[in-house]
Amino acid sequence: MPGWARFRTPVRDLWLCGSSTHPGGGIMGANGRIAALELLRSKGRRL
Repeated sequence: MPGWARFRTPVRDLWLCGSSTHPGGGIMGANGRIAALELLRSKGRRL
């Protein structure tokens, strides 16, 4: 959906992660890691 970039949704603290999010499906888990990093970034934290 337009405006739902970087794993965010309009619902507070609801983030998307899964095979339909960037970078797609597979067993590598990259989309979950990227979503977690975006969540931390939105809270002002860094790894």
